[in-house]
Amino acid sequence: MPLPIDGTASPDDRNAAVAALLFAPDWTVARDFAMSEPWLLSPQADDELAAVLARFVEQEKADPNMIPLAGAVAIVRERLVRARQAGVGCAFDDLIALDERFVAIAAMHRMVDVYVAMRDQPQLSSDLGVEELRLQLTRVYSHDKTLWQQLVTLHNVALRIRREGIDFLRRLAEGQPPPAATEAERIFAPLRLVAPPDATERHVEQCERVLALLEGQPVSDLWFEVQARLASFLLELREGDHGANITRARSIYKSILDRDPQESSAAWAPAVCGYANTLVADPGAAPAEFERSLALLDALVRRTRQAGDVDTLVVALSCYASALAASPVGDRDALIERAIEAQLEQIRVLGSADRNPQLWGRAHHNLGGLYERRGLAARSQNIDDAVRALRVALEVRTRESDPVGRARTLRNLAIILPEWSGADSQEVAVAMADACRQEAAALQREDPRASARPAEWGGLAGESSALERDLDPYLALPPDEQVAQLEAAIENHRSVIARLSRERTPIQWVQWTGGLGRLQAQLAHSKPEAAHEAYANLVAAVKAAPPSSPPRLTRRLHAAIGELGHQVGDWNTSLLGYSAALALSDVLFDEAAMPKSRSRELADMRGFALFGAYAATRLGKLDEAVRLAEHGRGRSMVETLAACELVTSGASTELRADIASASRRIVALEEELRGFERDDAAVVAEEVRNKLADAFGADPSPLKFRVTNPGDHQDKTQDYVRAASELRAARADLRGALARARSESPGGNAGSLDAAAVAGIASGLECPIVYAAATVYGAAAIFVPPDGKLDSLLLEAINSDITREMLDGAHGKPGYAAGAMAGDATALQAALPGILDLLRTGLMEPLSQKVTAIGYDKAVLIPLGSLGLLPLHAALAGSTPAFAYAPSARALSRAVAGRARAADAAPSLLAVADPQREAYPPLPFAVAEVRVTQQDAAWSQKTICIGPEACLSSVVAAARDATHLHIACHGEFRPSDPLESALLLAGEEKITLRMLLTGAVALSAPRLAVLSACQTANVEFRSIPDEVLGLPSGLLLAGVPGIVATMWLVDDRAAAFFAQRFYEELFVEKREPVAAVAAAQRWLRDASAGELHVRAQSMRQALAKEDDTARAAMSRTWRNLVSRPAGDRPFSTAEFWAAFTYVGA
Repeated sequence: MPLPIDGTASPDDRNAAVAALLFAPDWTVARDFAMSEPWLLSPQADDELAAVLARFVEQEKADPNMIPLAGAVAIVRERLVRARQAGVGCAFDDLIALDERFVAIAAMHRMVDVYVAMRDQPQLSSDLGVEELRLQLTRVYSHDKTLWQQLVTLHNVALRIRREGIDFLRRLAEGQPPPAATEAERIFAPLRLVAPPDATERHVEQCERVLALLEGQPVSDLWFEVQARLASFLLELREGDHGANITRARSIYKSILDRDPQESSAAWAPAVCGYANTLVADPGAAPAEFERSLALLDALVRRTRQAGDVDTLVVALSCYASALAASPVGDRDALIERAIEAQLEQIRVLGSADRNPQLWGRAHHNLGGLYERRGLAARSQNIDDAVRALRVALEVRTRESDPVGRARTLRNLAIILPEWSGADSQEVAVAMADACRQEAAALQREDPRASARPAEWGGLAGESSALERDLDPYLALPPDEQVAQLEAAIENHRSVIARLSRERTPIQWVQWTGGLGRLQAQLAHSKPEAAHEAYANLVAAVKAAPPSSPPRLTRRLHAAIGELGHQVGDWNTSLLGYSAALALSDVLFDEAAMPKSRSRELADMRGFALFGAYAATRLGKLDEAVRLAEHGRGRSMVETLAACELVTSGASTELRADIASASRRIVALEEELRGFERDDAAVVAEEVRNKLADAFGADPSPLKFRVTNPGDHQDKTQDYVRAASELRAARADLRGALARARSESPGGNAGSLDAAAVAGIASGLECPIVYAAATVYGAAAIFVPPDGKLDSLLLEAINSDITREMLDGAHGKPGYAAGAMAGDATALQAALPGILDLLRTGLMEPLSQKVTAIGYDKAVLIPLGSLGLLPLHAALAGSTPAFAYAPSARALSRAVAGRARAADAAPSLLAVADPQREAYPPLPFAVAEVRVTQQDAAWSQKTICIGPEACLSSVVAAARDATHLHIACHGEFRPSDPLESALLLAGEEKITLRMLLTGAVALSAPRLAVLSACQTANVEFRSIPDEVLGLPSGLLLAGVPGIVATMWLVDDRAAAFFAQRFYEELFVEKREPVAAVAAAQRWLRDASAGELHVRAQSMRQALAKEDDTARAAMSRTWRNLVSRPAGDRPFSTAEFWAAFTYVGA
């Protein structure tokens, strides 16, 4: 039934009528249909055809490989206008005639006859003829493939006539061109229309046949075109050896780039993108190849941006994003950020799904994968961004239009949805993931192409080996179930390895063989015999890893060997494995630019130095043990400390200037990066989450959040990437300057410290340096005395399981971390007695006896790993020898130099008390503490800042002339962001660890700082405790040789009494600071109420007239002490006296 011409026809009916006209078998059928359907002559039909024409124009811009049909649609539209004016019967006559001529010529058997016919009938290669031929190609494709191939040949001949003129045909007709080139053109013509994902081995063979025909002839445009098409087929080919296909494709693209390196050539851009795609598809690609590819892509993106070539730019940005994300070298966080920016730019250029739905869906699919891999920002925010991107991809990747792409996106969603905080509950999130898996499985059953690609090894899209997986969940299983699951995983790995080729796909083989070795090592806990095969597989993986292997892969293999050696007590294997892993970690750490990236690298290498040092100690290789132990402490501060030493040393003026310049650039760029982050809604939300977690003493990582509407803000990703690149260069400049310093002065300490260098520092201290570490086998201590005669102790009564229970609690008892780091006073009171008993008998008494036996009454402890978080000094109850702490021997060397510099200066005091802050309660005892401290006769001069006077500018200015800095204020320990841990001054001002580390606050004059505030000795303890990120480290770096600090929330009264006694021990008894701390602790623990009553009275008398609040508080304390029995000991329990500790020289 004809359509109504009054505009009431449905959209589906109108589309169907237009399609029937356009794609009729020939023009005779189309003419008859137009005569039977009057609606086609209506204005509504013309509007419909105009919309179709616009869609074809956009699609042809987005996909250069499709047959251009916009011109043909324009002809149809023009003929319908003619039909309305002169009648349908004559409107299509010339098109019918053209059809008949094309069919007749296509049937000719000899190409020379074809050339003659095309030469003699110029209308066939006119605009009308070419557009009609394209429409005819589309019409016959589905029902006559033979005629279609013949018409393709005619189409290519017509295009060459238009490009090269009629002389081209004259030469062909006269038999002048080489027959091989003609045959090559004929064979290749249909291959232009084959999409690479649809390529088969037959198409590859046809390309190879064409190249064989072109062999020996001058390199032509056709040669470049065939090579590029062959490489694209190999890259997507599902048949044959995938690895070999990729390698061959890469070789072809490189050949194109080498033969035609000009950016302006037609072959250059496709070759650049194809070359990048071969690297992304091959985990074993060499780093140098990635560097070349990224440089080429960068040039391509810049050129196409400037030229306004939108079609090429869209493709180039997609390739650029993929190559950045896959690059095995460089700061991985910075690379992912750059990849996200490239992917977002591609989406901005596309504008909407209307331009090219396929590219739109793929771009959002890839963006989702990048967000999932993103290391910066909070994990929950990244997952939310990934889910949103993948959902956009699903909107256009429908079952009908793109079942293969839809299946891949569904699988990726299924992996990340259980983490998504946007679901109503965890159960709902898991149900959504299951639904995605089920739909993907259904699509795979309907279309085998929708199956998971076997070549994808990790990330969102595929399966990864056990080499990088967390295997700890196996340990939580019952023994029988643990063995069964491990054996099943082992069999799975063996089946994968059986399908891999060690020669053709070495990286995958290494990954899965290494994973097999790790699983077998885990199984060896239950079945010791599995250890031999585990070792053999891990060593085989290391030997098979090509030189171009990603450093993280090789590091993981060596770490696994170290783990296995430690597990079975093979100390030589353990030492070799961990030493190699640590060396590779140094490379990766140097590659990292951004602070968060460097922290992540430090977390990844955690334990390598500790376990390596323990293995070396068990082997009696104490020089190596010292080197490794020192290398594992404060790694992030090594370059900064070395720079500080050299800037003030006798190094050349030029070298000191270079070091200072690079250091300033690093500080400035890090601040610039933080400025960008402060404008990012997700980063601000993460900071709020962290502050809430710190306030409640919780680990922030399980607390999820997401920003669904960040509001209007300027996208600063490009600025962020630029600053990160400059920061990486500045760090490289600093390392280069330090390397030159080492070459100028080989005996200097610009590099890592060996045992002889550490002994030299001990000589300056005039006491031993003691490294201590706990492992599952027990603890070890390495003694480095001033004379350099190294010694060690193995302490089997303490191991890492025990120290972990001390920190985290066990059997219903609270742990030290909850009490000291999280500020739970009740938990601390319950945990401390048992912890101190264990530490005393298992560790500190043997250490004390050893130090005494070699003739010293003090020592400096450098505890590694979990031991570094525990109050080791308190286990000795203030007895001798006295133990100080240090972040590292490197930090101690700066402390020794600072102590010598200030040795002859007369004591002068800067005391800060109770800075006024609205959100914090007053500290009356801090005022009393400072007033009584200033009365000591030892001070040559003194400056007191109390209340509003305790502002940053006053403190910094007065500190320039003070040898002793005493700060009694509120402290803020930030476990989730340790660089923001701070001493809180008046108003909203504070001294943060970041300010100390970057030199924003100059406090190098004092030789002793007493931080009489809560938790001032605490350090980051969740992921990188060996970095010792705390206020004492910052002050040491700033140049203060010694620091008295607190390890938990301290009682204000106890702090005041401790401070008074400490200065008496320091100046009256003439003790060294570390001994004065120990003596003051001992006194505070044993002090009776009667003695404290007398001291309270003296403090009260020391108060000034304006100290009304402090006087009232001291009066209450005085009355409380008077009411107690004289022999009572108010501060005898450890939570009162043991918090105080000494750090430094």
